[in-house]
Amino acid sequence: MFQRDYIMRMISQAAEAVGAILGMRRRREHTEALRFIDDWLERNLRLRLDLVDLLSSDDLIRLHTTAGIQDAGAIIAIARLLREAAAAAEGSGDEELACLRRLKALDLNLAVSADKPDGAALDPDEEAEALLRELGGWMLPAETLLGLVAWCERRGRYAEAENWLHEWLETDEADRGTAVSFYRRLLELPDERLAAGGLSRGELESGLAELET
Repeated sequence: MFQRDYIMRMISQAAEAVGAILGMRRRREHTEALRFIDDWLERNLRLRLDLVDLLSSDDLIRLHTTAGIQDAGAIIAIARLLREAAAAAEGSGDEELACLRRLKALDLNLAVSADKPDGAALDPDEEAEALLRELGGWMLPAETLLGLVAWCERRGRYAEAENWLHEWLETDEADRGTAVSFYRRLLELPDERLAAGGLSRGELESGLAELET
């Protein structure tokens, strides 16, 4: 109970902070918004924005994992503040930094999606959807693509998962075994469930056959 209360409180505080940041961005106070984010991270998580920028998403997750248990509240909060920091960077004309921050925020949200608390002020699945829209035509890294495959599969969106898999297969980091496992895993599901996720058994068998030839 204590852990859940902490997580909900952390997420609620991050959501409140976002409200203040949005006001600054509407007034085009991008430097002030970044300073606010930096102060919030330091006060609540003993982090600085420049360190969050420096660390990888995996580093940030490890930093907020104890005895194999992720601190979902902290990770969701960091991801949301990173998304606002990305918007502030974009408002200042630094689109590359904005993209990097959004990618990191996306990875963080995907990592905690399965463990999200019900009723929280911030939903990592909704955040991931919003970040994908904001990333638009930017090319996604292989690790993020693979994370999207798992995320869509877990949510029963099998056609989307296959689309992300195809994008991942075009990267240098792709391997046939992972893709084969994806198809074999889905082939174990009943036809009705596959249809609800946008795929047929025939499509899966065809995809698997292409990989095995």
